[in-house]
Amino acid sequence: MTVDESTEYKQFELHDEVWKHHGLAAPARRALVGAGIYNEKHLRMHTLEELRGLHGIGKKALEQLEAIILSPHND
Repeated sequence: MTVDESTEYKQFELHDEVWKHHGLAAPARRALVGAGIYNEKHLRMHTLEELRGLHGIGKKALEQLEAIILSPHND
């Protein structure tokens, strides 16, 4: 693994932890991080329709994301 790959992986893990905390499955977490959605603030910048279009976001993940969006305590 090169230095760039190692740094990139560490950054991915950092962003992935945010979504792990919310109980999202790995495919959904990868989809969010891959789309540059790193936290709740970034999440709220997208519609549910946009999120539904991400590969890895299924029905359960969409329900979880909707709950996060609607929750006032997650910034």
